[in-house]
Amino acid sequence: MSSTENMSSTVNFMRDLLDRYQKLRDSTALTLKGTKDAFWDIVVLTACDAEQGRAFQIQIDLKKKHHEVPSAYYVVVVDKGPFPRCKIGAGGSTFLVLEELHRRFLETDLKTKKVLLIHAGGWSQRLPSASVLGKLFMPLPVGFGGDWDMLDLKLSMYLPFIPLMQPGIFVTASDDLELFVLDSPPPAHLTSASGFVALGHPSSLHIGTTHGVFVCERSVTNQEPAFLSCSKVFQKPSIEEMKEGGAVLDVSSEPGGEDSARSEPCVISDSAYWMDMNVAEKLFGFYRKYGVPEVEVDCYGDFMRPLGKDADEKYIEKTKDQKMRSVRRALFDTLHDVPIQVLFLPQSRFIHLGTMREYLDALVDDRQLQASLGINTTTMHSIVNEKSSISPQSVLEYCCFLQPLQVEAYCLLSNCSNESGGSWTTDEKLIVPCGTLMHTVVVSVNGQRLFVTVFCGIADDIKAEVPRNNVALLRIFGSAFSSFLTDFDEVLPSEHKGNVSLWTVRFFPVCKYPGQSFLESLRIVHSITKGKMIERTRENFPLMSFADALCHKDTDGSLEYRERLRCRVISTQAAALNIVTAGIEAVKPEALIKKHVVVDSDSTVRIYDFSGEEKFAQKVNGNVCLLGAGKAALGMFESVYGVLKDHVKDGLLIIPTEAAAQAENSDRLAHLKECNVLVLFAGRNNLPNEDSIRSSKAAIEFVSKVQHPVILLCVISGGASALLCAPVPPVTLQEKLWMTKTLASRGAPIQDLNVVRGRLSQIKGGHLAQHISSEVMWASLILSDIIGDPLELIGGGPTVPGNSRNLDAVEIVKAYGVWDSAPENVREVLSRDDSAPSTLPSTLGNNILVGNNTLALNVCKRTAIQLGYQAVILTNRLQGNCRDAAKDFALIVKNVAAYRSGLTTEQPSFSYFPSDGILSPVIDWNLPVCIVAGGETTVTVTGHGKGGRNQEMALAFAMELYGLSGELSESLKNLRGSFASCGTDGQDNTDAAGAQINFPFSSARAEDFGHANKSLGNNDSYAFFSTCRSLGSLLFTGLTGTNAMDLQVLLIS
Repeated sequence: MSSTENMSSTVNFMRDLLDRYQKLRDSTALTLKGTKDAFWDIVVLTACDAEQGRAFQIQIDLKKKHHEVPSAYYVVVVDKGPFPRCKIGAGGSTFLVLEELHRRFLETDLKTKKVLLIHAGGWSQRLPSASVLGKLFMPLPVGFGGDWDMLDLKLSMYLPFIPLMQPGIFVTASDDLELFVLDSPPPAHLTSASGFVALGHPSSLHIGTTHGVFVCERSVTNQEPAFLSCSKVFQKPSIEEMKEGGAVLDVSSEPGGEDSARSEPCVISDSAYWMDMNVAEKLFGFYRKYGVPEVEVDCYGDFMRPLGKDADEKYIEKTKDQKMRSVRRALFDTLHDVPIQVLFLPQSRFIHLGTMREYLDALVDDRQLQASLGINTTTMHSIVNEKSSISPQSVLEYCCFLQPLQVEAYCLLSNCSNESGGSWTTDEKLIVPCGTLMHTVVVSVNGQRLFVTVFCGIADDIKAEVPRNNVALLRIFGSAFSSFLTDFDEVLPSEHKGNVSLWTVRFFPVCKYPGQSFLESLRIVHSITKGKMIERTRENFPLMSFADALCHKDTDGSLEYRERLRCRVISTQAAALNIVTAGIEAVKPEALIKKHVVVDSDSTVRIYDFSGEEKFAQKVNGNVCLLGAGKAALGMFESVYGVLKDHVKDGLLIIPTEAAAQAENSDRLAHLKECNVLVLFAGRNNLPNEDSIRSSKAAIEFVSKVQHPVILLCVISGGASALLCAPVPPVTLQEKLWMTKTLASRGAPIQDLNVVRGRLSQIKGGHLAQHISSEVMWASLILSDIIGDPLELIGGGPTVPGNSRNLDAVEIVKAYGVWDSAPENVREVLSRDDSAPSTLPSTLGNNILVGNNTLALNVCKRTAIQLGYQAVILTNRLQGNCRDAAKDFALIVKNVAAYRSGLTTEQPSFSYFPSDGILSPVIDWNLPVCIVAGGETTVTVTGHGKGGRNQEMALAFAMELYGLSGELSESLKNLRGSFASCGTDGQDNTDAAGAQINFPFSSARAEDFGHANKSLGNNDSYAFFSTCRSLGSLLFTGLTGTNAMDLQVLLIS
């Protein structure tokens, strides 16, 4: 395989892996149902002290709140040495983790767990931007959204190894990544293996000198992953040691042989490993006997060098420190009989992100990593002036600059801002020179929150020391301190008498505001890089070192800054659109079918309902007939067809006429037609036509021909009632249409419409199912577009027996004052003495709900939380007149405004919305909040304009806020937010899906409100938003291919 093919397969595998993890983050109970080893039982993070441990715990809790980590038991364990300032290393941390796990779990329970242990303690001196909150929580621009960090990558990349493990502990560090391919388990599956299993990567001999290196007894002769027996482990060996010890692979035996992209010998180097619980118990026994050692124990070298049949004790004898020698001797005695295997991953890379240069090189220059992670930007969670110029070879994270900014190549800006006391200086462009790190730290001094922006050159060695009396020789940006400083005493730490380094010299101004701090530090950077002496300003700011800033760090302040910026990065208008879009995507057929329909290896098709319960299980063998009808039918049909593939022998698909052009242009229908699928178009604008009658006859004929052992599967969504129309004689299509339009114009909800239409139909209310043979196994997958999910009404319920009678329909028609004017044929049919509700002739069928509006609302809520908003689902039963709903939403905004401005101490409530059992959450109304709702309202038509219920609701909302005068109350003037109302099908009685209002209306004129009021009176919201954009705008999604009622999103920033 060529290097290009290797890279492509690695990229594809990693992207699939990240996608799998993203689905775990977004998962419902259904996603995980029946999935073996879907995720870790326990995830443990280690921290170097209590304050770092607290920071880690806060960030884990935030990720849980934002639904950014899969469900697991998360534990933070703090290092605690035998005496103060004692460095215990990752090995010592491992002992403390074992103690904590035994404290929290019974031994019998712990032996069943699979644990991921991430060693994350340390101050990250070589990557200072991660010093305060930890490398594990560094943001990364992964292509699945803006909320990934290093922890997400660690949690995602080891998913393939979970099924290969026995219960045990997988050990890794927080600052490295592995890219690899493991499409299927290697032949020697480890279900019964014991001991240590280490990941092995092909590496150059040079890299081997800085890593652990394995001597494996079996030669590597192909490019497939393989488990190899390991006879010895070297730790940072010399090239001679590797050659003499048999660790070097010849070119002919390495992956790819002589055709390999490598032209030099290689070795198998280490990265992560796992150990079973028996080994963990051995280590815990060591800890109970000796406690935490008083030396720095390495969980790699010190744990792994005793392993393998050829392990010797030479490394112990070479250890000069007596305490270290004793510890290594005891560990050797504890572990030397433990077997070790190497899972060799020939298509793999180990990437370290522990230094500024490594971090930048990986994110801006490593093409394979960029492709694998989907990186297309290196500006994360940041706001920058539109006139700014940011080098694509630089990284910005959590920055806010309203002043024009020029960032040259190989820079890293973190937590930086030009905000100063609520003002923003915007008079000139700020220039950050090439190769600069700048990171603003929130510090607390004597109870006061202050800011210090630390800086250095990307190539600087922050840990390099010089004698205190030679501080003038210390170098930053390649320049000695003597070239820009005359007074060295002020930068020397008084309490530190030993050597000094860039980490310990007091060189960085401490200021009241973040922008003040950044600008003062940038001034010093310019002086140094231009070879000028640094001049003190009249403010004479106090100075801190890197070490001081870390000592005085204000963790809460840093996290508050990031959360505030998280909300500001995205405007309320864009946020509302993102939230609505996420809800619609969640109920698109492709996502739903993948969750609900699976085919096992033995060709058994299994269908799960909305709660995750298996409802249908039948073996298939090219004997499936597939029928689809509704607005979402094309996507549902394609998705089911994609799962069943060659098992489908025949198909009939009926979709709206409006979808024809879109489907034909995408060649989606051509593929289906080639596969013996008949595609029919019917209905228009949610109403039946003559084509609907023809499609109904085709559907009846299709299901009637199905005979045992053929299996019938149907996919039904909202909109099917307009596509399947077979009026009960003597009612005509025109008479049925008149009834539908008239009832809808009087404000009848979809439930009432479907009852009446069902009683006038020969196909709705379960009548289609009556044509299915009693011996045929069948199932209908149903996507709900009706409040309460009444299956007998969704799409007219062609396969679901109706519970209504003619008398029910008569009462509905009379309630809306239509009975006396209804066509005579309609009154005659509805007056018939009908029998009991329809029953199905076969008990072999199942009607299965696979999606509804509630699913969309849950995703809307999660998306809002990820954007930094408090979020609540107000109701999933929003119904009644759309203007009444608009009034209620506007009332929430008015109440929030009054509460925030101090006009009332009474917190806003939701008592005026329909009760659906959803508990009101605790909301801090002074912080950004998102309120989502779903359902389907109605419009009482009194005019002759153009619009829909969502557009009218949005316009009515604007008028409720402002009134005819267009004047806002004082309390509302400072409130910023957005309200969007949208149909999930992309059709709000027009080509628009709905409309959006963004307040306050800075560009609105007085006459605009008069125009809006007139448009409301004429039901002409579409025309208003088309000609006047000062109050809001139409939302155009195009036909979405789904139908799960409407979504409303109210954001108050």
